[in-house]
Amino acid sequence: MLRVRSGARNAGCKLFMGLSTAQLGAVEGLVRTAPDALLARLNAALSAARYSDPVFAPVSDIARAEAENRRARDIVLEPLKPLASAALVLPKRPLLATADLGRFWRLMKGVSPNMVEAAIRYALGPANNDPPPPVYDTLCIQAATALRGPDAARIAPHWSEVERERLAKLMMLAPILRAALPRLSSWMRNLSSENMTAVRLAYKDAIATAEDVGPLFIEALQIYLEEPSQVLRLISAVMDRPSDRYLAGSELAGIGQRLLEDVERRVHGVKSFDSNRGLEGGAAEAASVLSAATTMKEFEQWLALAKDGPWGSRVAAQKLALALAVEARMREADRAVTLALPMQAQRVAGGVLMRPLPRVDEFPHEVPVRRAMGLLAFVDDTRTSAGNAGFGALRAKVIEVLEIRLDLYVEDLVEHLRTPDCEHRDEARAYVNVAADFLGLLRGPKAAQIVRRRVAAP
Repeated sequence: MLRVRSGARNAGCKLFMGLSTAQLGAVEGLVRTAPDALLARLNAALSAARYSDPVFAPVSDIARAEAENRRARDIVLEPLKPLASAALVLPKRPLLATADLGRFWRLMKGVSPNMVEAAIRYALGPANNDPPPPVYDTLCIQAATALRGPDAARIAPHWSEVERERLAKLMMLAPILRAALPRLSSWMRNLSSENMTAVRLAYKDAIATAEDVGPLFIEALQIYLEEPSQVLRLISAVMDRPSDRYLAGSELAGIGQRLLEDVERRVHGVKSFDSNRGLEGGAAEAASVLSAATTMKEFEQWLALAKDGPWGSRVAAQKLALALAVEARMREADRAVTLALPMQAQRVAGGVLMRPLPRVDEFPHEVPVRRAMGLLAFVDDTRTSAGNAGFGALRAKVIEVLEIRLDLYVEDLVEHLRTPDCEHRDEARAYVNVAADFLGLLRGPKAAQIVRRRVAAP
């Protein structure tokens, strides 16, 4: 129950003809169930409104008290909060429901109310660089004990017996996660012998809480990693660079399987890539290629893959499939540029000019330009992954051909625009801008600026 001063309630009701006590109770119930984002906006709005109209003060007190309550909850349960994020996508996956955090907090209040009050004082006190107080971890352990106790069904009716046990394991892991997370980025940057030892000790502490909790601990750490495939570094440290055959048969196999399935989804995405998505779509697909290439590299670096192993053969097949899919998209880029920047044969003195010239009798069409932009963005943004994923040579060749084509196209248009009797001047300038955008994707923004300055020059 939120604690709002009765004096504030009575003053708001009597002096400013505000809401009744019953109505404030209803408001309190609504505020308690409001999503975090909505509560933040509500609290900010009411904090400002109470100064212009004091009748809002009691409601503002309710919103502020609930906001402080949730802030304290999030600090105490900080290691577990990201595990409930709805934004997680495979191969990461939520290990908690969003509502679980609030239920954990209410459970703690019921089991150890005095300790919760102490934790709230710490959490809402002045910020400092001191380590978290032991009371945070003690509360998590006591909540886990309650979830396994004889009264668990009564005090935690929202969860089944099986789910209560799984959540109890997560609560027991909270102190270990709290200690490990500040060191996680250091482990990922440099998995030295010292850091490998630290990873193994953290894993040992985790499985000391329950023998089968290892995968849950590793998966919880994975949620905090920038790249999901970096979890293989942790597994390699714990298992001392295991073979793919050994890991595929272990309790941690599910984590590796989800990573491999994610690569397959990304390969399929490249095969079905729709260039109509334009610039953003091309960049997003290239980022997906980088993620797939990174995952395969992590498998090769941190596991002992065998060519005929269950994962070694799979990674080799995925690497080939990704390279072929990317190459197919890249080969489409030249054709897409041709459609976006149409050419036409020019007849001179009864003959036909050998090299076609730009056709500028109408303005550029949006659809082919968007498709070309999407494919060129894809070609450009795969530069990071090209070398490791096996399509670097083709990418370099595609870019070389496109740059030659675009340079010639720009030269022809600049010459056309400088002729005294230039026809379709506005249309030609529009095509120059399109060509500048294309060159900007392949060579960088300065290349596009140079083209536009040339056209603007008298």
